[in-house]
Amino acid sequence: RTWRPADFADALRRWPPAQRKTLREKMDGVALILLPDSFPDKKYVM
Repeated sequence: RTWRPADFADALRRWPPAQRKTLREKMDGVALILLPDSFPDKKYVM
């Protein structure tokens, strides 16, 4: 299973509001790595 930006939004909706800050902190670095815009060479993005 691969993470897509939509998965992060879906996870935020599922978590209780009080815990969302923690979830964002956990996912922030992962999202930056996995989002297509972070790849300098687009041929690696499938």
